[in-house]
Amino acid sequence: MVVPLDDSGATRDAATMGAMSRRKGASWERDVATTMRARGAVNAKRGLGQARCARECADVEGTPWWIECKRGARLNVVAALAQARDASDGRVPIVIAKLDRADPIVTLSLADFLDIVFPPEHDAARDVDP
Repeated sequence: MVVPLDDSGATRDAATMGAMSRRKGASWERDVATTMRARGAVNAKRGLGQARCARECADVEGTPWWIECKRGARLNVVAALAQARDASDGRVPIVIAKLDRADPIVTLSLADFLDIVFPPEHDAARDVDP
């Protein structure tokens, strides 16, 4: 398949487009790991095993979460979260996504979000104003 690049008639074949997409994804995974290390997740690194089999490791390893990274012009974060949930080894599945030319977002289930923000051992009664 040949994909037009622009109105000039220049084209790229599907294999080239696929390689570019993989490089873009790998670059995003490295960026996420680097950002997490800078914020204190000192063991965060790109999960290299995912290149062989999606079930081997998360896109970013060295964290308590199963992190799936997605980047592109059109993203389905619900499908990405389902993919992370299916592949997870028991860690909380999280999707870190970045639409082209937009700020990154994080997606996770409400239950997992509440467990992170308000751990089950947290005494919610202390937070209620009398």
